[in-house]
Amino acid sequence: MTGPTGPTAPTFGGLLKFSGVVAPAPGAPVVSFLTDFGVGLGAAGVISEAPSYPFAVDHDVRNMAVRVINAIAGAPGGSITFELLRNGAVVPGFSAVFVVGGPVGNQVITAGPTLFFEGSRLDLRVTAVGTTNFVNVSVTLGIE
Repeated sequence: MTGPTGPTAPTFGGLLKFSGVVAPAPGAPVVSFLTDFGVGLGAAGVISEAPSYPFAVDHDVRNMAVRVINAIAGAPGGSITFELLRNGAVVPGFSAVFVVGGPVGNQVITAGPTLFFEGSRLDLRVTAVGTTNFVNVSVTLGIE
């Protein structure tokens, strides 16, 4: 799987870790993606194309923990939405929303299990609307 926290065999559980920078979106929505490697801070850390991580073996994905590290600035009603994608489609139940001026920190989403078959592709998409700053974030997913 992606990184040293992934399991060593299909029968073991573990975590998949992702992090990145959410691009500001003062006007139209802006989409960023999270990766399993450090990409830096600010504009240099924004990934705008899906990395589409492939699964080598079948695994269930269960639960999602999202961390927003710094305050979200922007217009009232602005937000950042985190979504898990399987083969480019949103996986129901794996979504979290943080709002401009709202609390930062952790949100744990209880969802799944959702099976990702061998060859399935996983992405973490982040959509910002009405935000004016770069926001540092991380996500972990439980796998079995």
